[in-house]
Parts: sequence; structure tokens; C-alpha cells
Amino acid sequence: MDIKRIAVFGGTGRTGRELLKQALDAGYKVTAIARNPKSLKEFQQYENFEAKQGDALKSETFEDHVEDCDAVMSCLGGTGSRFAEMTFYNDTLKEMQKAMEKHKISRFIGMTSWATQDDPSLPIFVRWVLRPLFIKHVLDSMYQMEQYAEKTQLNYTIIKPPGLNPDGSSGKNIQTLDNGQCVPGCANYMSCSDVAAFMLSCLKTDKLDKKITAIGVK
Repeated sequence: MDIKRIAVFGGTGRTGRELLKQALDAGYKVTAIARNPKSLKEFQQYENFEAKQGDALKSETFEDHVEDCDAVMSCLGGTGSRFAEMTFYNDTLKEMQKAMEKHKISRFIGMTSWATQDDPSLPIFVRWVLRPLFIKHVLDSMYQMEQYAEKTQLNYTIIKPPGLNPDGSSGKNIQTLDNGQCVPGCANYMSCSDVAAFMLSCLKTDKLDKKITAIGVK
């Protein structure tokens, strides 16, 4: 399918802003859906951009905004709490799915993270400190999102990057591992720009259709 128009959730975040910029520069028509569209005013210079108000947890607030889109992309992130369970990631995917099915949109590209499940290949600090003590509930919700995606009829790609930093592109080749919890040998961080570029590249290939893929840079 030749994708020309995309809807983007999470465009106000660091990776989301990179995704918006790169998509617009590449000539895509982009609809950004945000609780506060005015926070995206720097993109109003693009003729192929529009920002619409919507709450990703309530499909009725944005279902009309995705009507003419060929794909939906999400860089949504939730911080959660160290002490309380959260369902943000799978809840937002469920709401996006409702809107997509209403308008017969199947292509979905989203992001979670390394370490949504425990795995011996994970870096020691991530496996034994960061994951269990600080971000367990966030990662659990991400994993629920991954599981939910696999049960849908969506043509999904879920990207799993390591920690994110706002620096520009590393200029390095991105490494991938399908169904992995990390990419062994890669750095524990990568730039938001590189993550956005990889997500955008998924629109032009079917190699990652219906796959959950860890990414990283060496």
C-alpha cells in the first residue's frame, strides 16, 4: 500500500517531534492528535500538517481525525509509578484500534522498549536494577500492549528501542532483533532521531509487518 497520509499520537514528546519533522520533510501529509494541539505550533509552517485535539484514551475524541489516513503511528509514553500498576499502553492501543477499524485502517506502527520481559541477554543494570526497582509497571503495560497487538487484525509493527536521548542522529546503522528484549552488543541508549527514522522507514517495507522488533545502535 502506498502510504501518503499518517496520523501521529505522542507528537509532543521528544521522539514524536522528531517523527513529525522527518515525516513532514519527507512529504507525508500528517495529522497530529494531541491533548494540546497548540504545543505543536512550530509545525504549522508545513502545508501538509494539521494538529487536532484528542485524548488517546478516548477514541470518540479522535476517531474522525484519522478518517482519511493510511496509517497510524504512536510515540505515546506514560511514566507511571514505581508502586502502582498501569494499563496506559494497552489502553491507548485499544482506543486507537477502535478508530482504525471504524475507518478500515490496518497499518499501525508504535513503540515500547527493551526489557518488557525479563531476559538473560539484557544488560545487567537493566535486568537487575532498572527493570525490577524503577520501571517494572511501565514495562508491564508495554508488554500488555505487545500482547494485545498480536491478537488484533491490525498490520502492526512494534519497535522496541533502548533508553532514549534527545541528541541528533548517531549516523550509525540500526541493528534489529525480532522478538528480542534487547539487541546484544548495542548501546543502552540511542537518539530519538534514530528511533523516529526507523519508525518512518517501516512505512516503506513489509518486512516488519506483524512483528515486534528490538532496535539499537553499535
